[in-house]
Amino acid sequence: LYLAPKMGVAGLAFAFSISSIVNFVLLWISLHFNLGDLDEPRVIVSVIKFSAAAVVAGLVVQGMEIIILPFIDMDRFWGVLTQGFVSGIFGLSTYFFICYLMGSEELDDFWQSFKRKLPKVRPKDKVSSIDNDRLT
Repeated sequence: LYLAPKMGVAGLAFAFSISSIVNFVLLWISLHFNLGDLDEPRVIVSVIKFSAAAVVAGLVVQGMEIIILPFIDMDRFWGVLTQGFVSGIFGLSTYFFICYLMGSEELDDFWQSFKRKLPKVRPKDKVSSIDNDRLT
């Protein structure tokens, strides 16, 4: 209510971000008192890593928007879609690359989970192909 009249829609977004952070901190404190040690130093290091990656990715997205702007018509749907898609791809790529460079455990866990979901590709069994050749 305080930021919206002063900053408009950006004030609403900023207020929502602040309230989300306060909510997170209060829930974390409550969880800490109920469960005990939550390995806070490790969590803080992880938060710093993916926050830094998010800031760099956000800067790349903004930079890509400026780079793409002269080449597309931003008054058309396809221009806006193209700008958002290209900027998003570059932003996501940057985010994953920065997380990879910093050795993010969460990225490694995500990648391992992703690999488990992929179908298993097994090479042909040499014995069975030899047996098939004998049959023909």
